Amino acid sequence: MEELLIPKKWYHPLPAMQLTERPDVAGSYLMEGHVLLIVDNTPSVLVLPCSIFRFTQSVEDYYKNPVVGNYFRLVRLACIPISLFLLPLFLLISLYEPTLAGQIGLIRAGESSPFQTILFVLLVELGLDLFRYSSAHTPDRFAGTLSIVGGLIAGDVAISMNWASTEAIFYAAITMLATLSLASVEFGEGIRIYRLFLIVLTAIAGQLGLIAGTVLVMVSVATTPTFAGESYLWPLFPCNKKALYNIIFRRPTSTAQPERQWRRMG
Repeated sequence: MEELLIPKKWYHPLPAMQLTERPDVAGSYLMEGHVLLIVDNTPSVLVLPCSIFRFTQSVEDYYKNPVVGNYFRLVRLACIPISLFLLPLFLLISLYEPTLAGQIGLIRAGESSPFQTILFVLLVELGLDLFRYSSAHTPDRFAGTLSIVGGLIAGDVAISMNWASTEAIFYAAITMLATLSLASVEFGEGIRIYRLFLIVLTAIAGQLGLIAGTVLVMVSVATTPTFAGESYLWPLFPCNKKALYNIIFRRPTSTAQPERQWRRMG
């Protein structure tokens, strides 16, 4: 349904609609003026129109104290650049600034050649994806144990056989944790495609490749199509300061009822 309603180009990996299986979330969006698309024989509800800032929110934010909810929402916001840029920056510094990399502990001086470093990053990135998808198709009672034990064994063997470095596995693991912290699985998978794109460009052209790739990613995000031609960057563009504040920060329930909140923004 999403592909039929909102046709996208191949260079738009981010979701154009938000999916939810929670009645409370769907009801909240409905009261804010969104459209809900319910398809027979599926528990998922499509919410439209959608913007990138919607994926920084989680229902748990509203079931906690406002201070706690705001803290975890800001952590979730920080996880987006960490997931997107940590591995490309590690690769850039390791390849083109080996002295700096050794000083700050990114790599041990003279341990790996540039080709090995690129290979390490790509293998670890693909390996973590393999563990993630294999655990997703494993029965729940075995999934957690399989991921932890399998990751420890495979990581130790890969280092022993010189198929990966300790540093590459460490930064890839942080990247994976940041990706899993995002509220939407579909959004996290789109970020993963962007990250692989940045890794390849950084390996080919270094700093220039990372800068050019970042610009292309930003253009791709900004031009992602949404329902009824709405901006994917709303409320940042076009700018709506009140709406942006209410999306980034979780307000107390007594002052953030949808019928009051959005009327003041109109």
